[in-house]
Amino acid sequence: MSKKFLMAGILAGTLLLGVVVVNAQEVSGLFQSKKNKYEDLLEQTPVFTEAELTDGDATVDELREPYQLTEKELAELSTEELAELVLAYPYLMDIYTFNSLHEGMQAVRARYNGLEELLSRKDSAVVLTKLYQEKTTKLSEKTTEFDFTIEYLEVLLAQEEFQTNRAEISKVVAEASNKKELSDVYVGSMATYGSVLEEQGLVQ
Repeated sequence: MSKKFLMAGILAGTLLLGVVVVNAQEVSGLFQSKKNKYEDLLEQTPVFTEAELTDGDATVDELREPYQLTEKELAELSTEELAELVLAYPYLMDIYTFNSLHEGMQAVRARYNGLEELLSRKDSAVVLTKLYQEKTTKLSEKTTEFDFTIEYLEVLLAQEEFQTNRAEISKVVAEASNKKELSDVYVGSMATYGSVLEEQGLVQ
């Protein structure tokens, strides 16, 4: 029986679970325009066979191109807005297709300039830590769906670029993972941050 990956469904699920709300009272027109474009592109994502995905078919790579941001857009987007776009980028899930999550994140970074820009900004550690704290604060024993953006944020926060903020980041992640009211959906699944640090030889 041949296997097929329903990419549109998988990516739509990732986007649905992964959207973060920007905390500003108003978002820029540029941000809303890019967000709408991401959603439109997602709806147009075709179905690929397993062979097309694993063989690195050119068509699959071409699908990532429309998500790239222009230099002007990168300059105008706030870090909060950029973080939301990165978390809504459907091919962020590619990090799971490599030997390690750190290796996967670096591969996605090389293909998507939004992620490259986010990791290079001086205030990204603070912005991402705040987003992580907000999302994990909402978790409870009644939580029934796994939010992939929490794991994405742990991988992002574990990157070497944020070593200057390591103590504060590790404190926030520890507080989240030690929550007694975590549901079975998250118990034992919040060790990603530490694992990615270890992959890089970094200390919490």
